[in-house]
Amino acid sequence: MVIYLCPVDRKYACSWEGNSSDILDHFEKEHDDLLFFTNTIKIDLKTPSENRLFFIDDEVYLGQTKIYDNVLVIYLRYLGPEKLAAKISYTVNLRSGDQLVSQEYVSVSEQGSLEIKLESLEEVYNEVEHLHCTFNITKGFGSNSSDDGVFLEDDLHHDTFDFLHMPIPRKRSLDEGKRKSFPSQGNESEVNEVSLVRSKTINYEEIKRRNILKRASSNLSLGAILESDSDLNCTNCGIILVPPIFLCPCGHSFCLKCKSGICKVCMEDITDERNTELEGKYNKYLHPCKYKKGGCPQKLIYSDLNEHEASCAFCDYKCPMDECSFVGQFKGLSKHLKLIHGSTKILEAFIMFFQNTSEAFLVNEEKGIFYCYVKYFPDNVLWEAVFCGPKERRFFCELKFKEGKLKKPLLLRHIENTYSVRMSFQELKRLKLKSKNAVLTITC
Repeated sequence: MVIYLCPVDRKYACSWEGNSSDILDHFEKEHDDLLFFTNTIKIDLKTPSENRLFFIDDEVYLGQTKIYDNVLVIYLRYLGPEKLAAKISYTVNLRSGDQLVSQEYVSVSEQGSLEIKLESLEEVYNEVEHLHCTFNITKGFGSNSSDDGVFLEDDLHHDTFDFLHMPIPRKRSLDEGKRKSFPSQGNESEVNEVSLVRSKTINYEEIKRRNILKRASSNLSLGAILESDSDLNCTNCGIILVPPIFLCPCGHSFCLKCKSGICKVCMEDITDERNTELEGKYNKYLHPCKYKKGGCPQKLIYSDLNEHEASCAFCDYKCPMDECSFVGQFKGLSKHLKLIHGSTKILEAFIMFFQNTSEAFLVNEEKGIFYCYVKYFPDNVLWEAVFCGPKERRFFCELKFKEGKLKKPLLLRHIENTYSVRMSFQELKRLKLKSKNAVLTITC
């Protein structure tokens, strides 16, 4: 059975489930600030991820933005039948202030998303705190695109225009008659107004000079996502299967750990043959989070599962103190630290001044729990920050000094859960730095 989960970002922890026709109404009631009736949004580059719903030309789209490794990823998904989704493509226009961002900074990934290296933008546009993004959606695109997903000028429909200069309609309630966001073809005055806008903004000579217009596809429909079933469980151990998936001669499926054994149903040896059919449709099934027993209600497609589990609010935290084996969720470990390790300071802010203390727990319900400390050795100083949660979660840890000749912060290197940086006393002296003046900041 096809099901629909609320597509808002995981930080909202929305447990809504329902029919595709109800998603729009759900957003208006519960996520009104994330529902847009225009194709232009403002992206805050300090927000790691956000999902927004767009109602444009009587169609519903899900716009996703994520930032990782200083790269902005933009993905637009059509929430409708798969056959229609495969025929929809889009471009984006990006503005930093009053300046249009050049196409040379935008690339298309294999997954169909658009990627922008923020470091490159900052070199040209100085400090960029947010971008204005406009989606230009095209339906029924032909097959004249180049192999790399880049469309040439001849591929453009003659009615393609720059939505940046279109009049933005006011937000309409879903109860106000027909649901629409742009002028319909039935109103002649409105059509004329749009035509004037097109003639002022389109510049085919400029497009020809640049030669290319990067375009991404919106080929994933939420209608393709199904509830996982028993076919996705290993025949022997019963765990949820993840690729690679192996077969026995009778066609039963097995996980990698069970591959070296025999099938407990038909007693045949498990072969090297892969269940390519099941692996191929794997991303069309929803899988429960591994922290389901801890209370997480999320079910996600496999490609999104690891990312969710790394930042899941129901994840396990392990006490970082030597010879302490306590494991629990965030509130459990927070209470444990206060009761059992109360001699160590607990700070809510994710910034630590080593002038005030040599060790502390940084505890924040949104970011997690860190154990931070400084250690002195005969010829060097070591600063470390140990994350107590899943090792897959990533942070930026920087060390700054209140005074001295160090111009840029030191980025702590990480190995699994531990972030560290080491400096010799000789180097500290050369740069006129004092270890006690070090300040550690941790950001997601």
